[in-house]
Amino acid sequence: MISSTVSNLAQETKLLGRIFDTQKQILDTQNQISTQKVAVRYSEIASESDRLVNLKTSQERIDRFSQNNQQVIQRLRTMELHTSQIFDIASDFRILLISALNTDENASNIAVNAEATNRLEMMSGLLNVDMEGRYLFSGMQTGTPPVDLNDPNFLTPPIGYPSSADINYYQGDSAILTAHADDNLDVSYGVRADAPGFEKLIRALHIAQTTTTSPLDRARLEEALRLSEEAVNEIPDIRTGIGGSIKTLDLANKIHIDALLQTQESVNGIENVDIAAAITKLSNDQLHLEASFMVLARLSSLSLINFLR
Repeated sequence: MISSTVSNLAQETKLLGRIFDTQKQILDTQNQISTQKVAVRYSEIASESDRLVNLKTSQERIDRFSQNNQQVIQRLRTMELHTSQIFDIASDFRILLISALNTDENASNIAVNAEATNRLEMMSGLLNVDMEGRYLFSGMQTGTPPVDLNDPNFLTPPIGYPSSADINYYQGDSAILTAHADDNLDVSYGVRADAPGFEKLIRALHIAQTTTTSPLDRARLEEALRLSEEAVNEIPDIRTGIGGSIKTLDLANKIHIDALLQTQESVNGIENVDIAAAITKLSNDQLHLEASFMVLARLSSLSLINFLR
């Protein structure tokens, strides 16, 4: 009888250990189902913790690249829009000059001086655009408006043609901006307000602004027309360059998005629990627990009978 009691006690002890283990498994599985995570601490997934940390670090790095690229793309789209509007100014002004040169009276009737002044101010405003406190056409001098038509060195264009380039209106620097689009990709982007196409249009407007219209200084107005035509030909190239930078950064971000998706899948594979599998495991563990309790109850009953004997 004693040996039987000892045997039953050993079995009960062993069974209780299994019951405690099963209860812990059930609790862990319930937590996994409620949080949809395999674990809440790295220590609980020690074998995968280093890989998970590396994946999340990679995620943050890729996300930074993507966000920075998107900021640059937004700036470039604004520059592209303003460049397009400057092209419209050049095209319209060219037509106006052709009309003004048809007869000597036309220049006065069209008020070419006032029209040139208005367009010069419009162009200045377009080039002095800023986003979030950054002037876009100033090179790296992003805190300085790039165009100052009142700069004391920006003088009335002298008589004598062809005229010479004059960028004394420009207040920025000569730097080209660079976007660090990826670990191995730097993209030069943007354009400055001293670009030749812009300078020629500003010079054309400045010349027309200061042209005598009665009697008409035909040579001076013809110089303004020549420069306007060159600006009309060159400004589209500026816009094309901006568009090329946008495409390059867009492509870089598409690659980043794919990389982020792949990295997130790997993170999910480590962190996230398979809900269907967890529910199945929970059900099985609960059945095992109920069976263990039934066995424990039977063993306890047998121990009591043996004791009473």
